Amino acid sequence: MKFLLLTLLLIVSACATRQQPRMVQETSGNVTNVRVAGSLAKTHELPCISISEANNSYTPADLYASAAKCDAAGRRTDAVQIYFLAGAYSVYDSMRVKDRSAIQARQVLIINNFGSISDTSHPRLYADIQKITSRQPAAIAALCAGIKAVGKPSYHPHYMILHGMAAFDGIEGDGLVPDYDAAANWAKTLAPLRCP
Repeated sequence: MKFLLLTLLLIVSACATRQQPRMVQETSGNVTNVRVAGSLAKTHELPCISISEANNSYTPADLYASAAKCDAAGRRTDAVQIYFLAGAYSVYDSMRVKDRSAIQARQVLIINNFGSISDTSHPRLYADIQKITSRQPAAIAALCAGIKAVGKPSYHPHYMILHGMAAFDGIEGDGLVPDYDAAANWAKTLAPLRCP
C-alpha cells in the first residue's frame, strides 16, 4: 500500500511541475499556424528608445520591435544599439534555455521585425551594423558602454522557452538549464564584441 501511495504521489508531483501550454491557431489563406501562447511575446510595448533608456527587464521581443521603430524613424544610432542589445540578450538566453529547438527565436524575431536586413532592404541600418561588425573602434566603444550599463537580463526568457518544441508537450520546471552560471555566460555573450 505504501508503494502504491508513493508511486501515486510521484506521478501527481511530476504532473504538477509540467506546465501545460495553451495553443493558438492562426489561419491566413491556406496556411494554418499553430503556436504556443506567449511564443515570441513582448512584455513591454516600447517606442523607439535609446540604449540609455533601456533596462534589463526588456526582452529581445521588446527590443527588436523598438529597434525597428528607431530604424523607421531614422534614429540610426539608437536602432543599431538597441538591435545589438536585443542580440546580446537573445544569445544570453539561448545559453540558459534548456530546449535547444527554442534558440532560433532570435532569427524569427529579426525576420518578424525587419524582414531581411540587407543593403537594399534597410540600407542605413545595414551600413551601421557593418560599422560594428567591421570593428570601428568608436562605434564598438559606445555600444559596449551602453550594453554594460544596462547589464545582463533580469527577466525569465518565456518568449524563447515557449517558442521551442518542448513547449508543445508542456515545460518541465522553469525551462532553464540547471546550475546555469549567469556571470560566466554574460561574459561569453559579450566576448565576440571584444569590448574595450
